[in-house]
Amino acid sequence: MGSDNFKKLSDVTRIIVLCSFVGLLSLLAAQSSVQDSEYPLWAARLLPLLIFSPGLVYANVRTHILLCFVCLLYFLIFVQNIFANINTVWSILGLVELVVLFVSAMMFARWRSKSMAVG
Repeated sequence: MGSDNFKKLSDVTRIIVLCSFVGLLSLLAAQSSVQDSEYPLWAARLLPLLIFSPGLVYANVRTHILLCFVCLLYFLIFVQNIFANINTVWSILGLVELVVLFVSAMMFARWRSKSMAVG
């Protein structure tokens, strides 16, 4: 594959990353508002993800890699909630959104770094 192919693939996955990132933030905010969570709990759910928003906007490869590590922590929480039957519908929706975010961020980092190395 040439540099152009990796660039096109990384552009598509960047759009998927941004859409799934906004979707996950929206899902967590909606879950907090439906459950009438207090502000500190609401902020504790969203702040670890919001830290990565500038790097995602500027398509920084390292930010996408670090986001994958943070996604693993959210993955543990969602899976634990599913098995404990706590907010099962919210947890399943969050888990699906999170898997899409993780895979797309991982593939973006791989393809963008290959396009920068080749071209």
